[in-house]
Amino acid sequence: MKKLSICIPNYNCEKYLKKCIESAINLDYANKEIIVADDCSSDNSVKVAELYKDEIKLIINRDNLGQTKNTNLVLENATGDYIILLHSDDFLLPDATIQLLSKLENHPNVVMAAGERFICDEQDNLKPETALYNCNCIIPAFEQARVFMFTSFLPCQVIVRSSVMRRIGGVNVDHVVNLDGLLWFTCALQGDVLYSQEPVAAYRKHSASTTAQYNRTSDHIIEYYLTLREMHRLGKGIPVLEDNFASSKKRVGEIGLKYAAEPLKEGLVDIAHEYLNLAKTFNCDIHRKYEFKLIEFCCENYDSIEPQLMTDLLNSVDKPRKESYDPPKGYIKI
Repeated sequence: MKKLSICIPNYNCEKYLKKCIESAINLDYANKEIIVADDCSSDNSVKVAELYKDEIKLIINRDNLGQTKNTNLVLENATGDYIILLHSDDFLLPDATIQLLSKLENHPNVVMAAGERFICDEQDNLKPETALYNCNCIIPAFEQARVFMFTSFLPCQVIVRSSVMRRIGGVNVDHVVNLDGLLWFTCALQGDVLYSQEPVAAYRKHSASTTAQYNRTSDHIIEYYLTLREMHRLGKGIPVLEDNFASSKKRVGEIGLKYAAEPLKEGLVDIAHEYLNLAKTFNCDIHRKYEFKLIEFCCENYDSIEPQLMTDLLNSVDKPRKESYDPPKGYIKI
């Protein structure tokens, strides 16, 4: 039986760390190791992790490394054949490895396998998401890399071969925003990608997450673009990727529009305006969209709109996916 490394970088996630670690312990797979790297947390994260000292390897940093370097630290300590990168506010479902690892074992040309996820709130309520693709499949490397220029899987959804992680050198330390998107794009350049419609993990949305904190500044969209530019650099010379460079840049405008509603919910009107302006920079036609006009209206009339109505209007902008897509060209159904 191949060995699985579950790598958990942590910083100030005391509230959710217990559930995260226990999900790794309870994973239905015998030959596994669990590595937690705490990056000088100021809360009780280390005390929580020490409750499981007989079942995990705990690394306590002497100095704060930051998210990217701490992620690479925990990856460097992995000794397994396969790796799951699990953020400490997310958690795995018990049969995650049954869904993904068994499929990886049967397809040696596949470098990573991704399943679906539940969305989890701060009270552990789970909400399913519509599957990205309409069947289980294997997707050619560059075709899935093309998709990663537009959208990504979250780390908790993916099992990747450790040999591939070593080959690419782990995560790019220069990028925090969309760290996972760039990571999976880089992995996909190394080989084919397997996709399963079955949920394997829960991705938690909460106000203290790294994404939520970045949403409070328009730097988020600039950082996202810099990540995309790195993808373009890595994809240079690959026609299927180069043909989509321009359209993926316009997609940054869509991302900016999506994020514009979040600071507005907290009364950060100026930040929402900045997001709208950046969205127009990346996509000059985006001001014609209903969502753009709605957020612009909310910005301009923030003080006169009743709070509950404002919330309802803004929540209507971030619409969940309603239908699954055909997999990319050249896929093999499994």
